[in-house]
Amino acid sequence: MPDVVTIGKAIGGGVPVGAYGLSAELAAAILDRDDLDLVDLGGVGGTLAGNALSVAAARATLEHVLTDSAFTQMTALATRFTDAVTKVIEPHDLPWSISQLGARAEYRFVRPAPRDGTSSARAADAELEDYPAPVPRKPRRAAHSVSTTWR
Repeated sequence: MPDVVTIGKAIGGGVPVGAYGLSAELAAAILDRDDLDLVDLGGVGGTLAGNALSVAAARATLEHVLTDSAFTQMTALATRFTDAVTKVIEPHDLPWSISQLGARAEYRFVRPAPRDGTSSARAADAELEDYPAPVPRKPRRAAHSVSTTWR
C-alpha cells in the first residue's frame, strides 16, 4: 500500500482541484510538525483551497463522470481508437506506436513505445509533437464527386 496518493485535474472535470491521501503513519508525522504551512488560502483558484466551486465540481465528477459504467464505455472507445490507429501504423511500417491502459490511449512517434520516463524523454521529438494536427473541414461537393479536404 502506498504512503501517498494524489489526484488532480481529472477529479474536478477541468476545474482546479486536487486531493491527496496519506497513510496514517505519514499523516501523523506531518501533523506532528509545527513548521509547515498546511493551509491553502488560495481562494477560488487554489487547487487545494476547498472552495465551493471546486468541491461541487469534484463531487459531480465523482458521482456522474468517473463511474464504472463511464469507464466501461471509455475503455471500449479507447480500444476502438487503439485498434484503428494500429491498422494505420502497421501496414505502412511507420516508426510510431500506440499504447493503451484502460480508458487511456497514447500514440507516440517512436517504436517500440517507451516503457519508462527516461526512454520517453529520449524519444521526444518536439518539432513533430508540436506540429498541428489536420483539422477536418466540411466536405466540398462537386457535380460529379465528393471529397474531404484536410488542412
